[in-house]
Amino acid sequence: IRGKVLRFELRDKTSAAHARLDTVVGKLDSMACYARYLIGQFAFRRAIERVLAAGPAPADGWRIAPIADALRRDVADLALPHSTVPQWPDKLSAALAEGGRPGALYVVEGSSLGARLLQKQAAMLGLSDEFGARHLALQTSEPARWRSFVDFLDRSDPRALDASVRAAAATFELAQHCFSGRP
Repeated sequence: IRGKVLRFELRDKTSAAHARLDTVVGKLDSMACYARYLIGQFAFRRAIERVLAAGPAPADGWRIAPIADALRRDVADLALPHSTVPQWPDKLSAALAEGGRPGALYVVEGSSLGARLLQKQAAMLGLSDEFGARHLALQTSEPARWRSFVDFLDRSDPRALDASVRAAAATFELAQHCFSGRP
């Protein structure tokens, strides 16, 4: 039961931030909406993949499935501009240094659940696993990944609860910043 506390605390304490991000991303019901999403997702994943890769290999053993390269190809398919990699908030770096990595991972891994719906919306726009929606194919390619991640969270040290919640909130903030189109 120890790690389940972390999972449910992350869900409960970041639900408002998650809802705000969902509102910013919106439904992908037009190419313009998809393009805005794709640019935001590319900026976010480049930033978060860099911050999570910085430093020594994680002791917890969980590694994200990187999708930034697939996003770069998707952006190129649609001839979209892309922004520079944003700086992540100092509070994210601080929370990660204090053992909050599970919180940042919670946000990143959770996006794969939403990718299933986004993949269907992208297909309705004529995009596929080979053109414009490669990253969604990668995110949905391992159906059991979320369950494995939940198991990882359930094994995580609950002493890092506060740092994990701060890291998750800062990761949602970074994502919202990227998706809102701010430089």
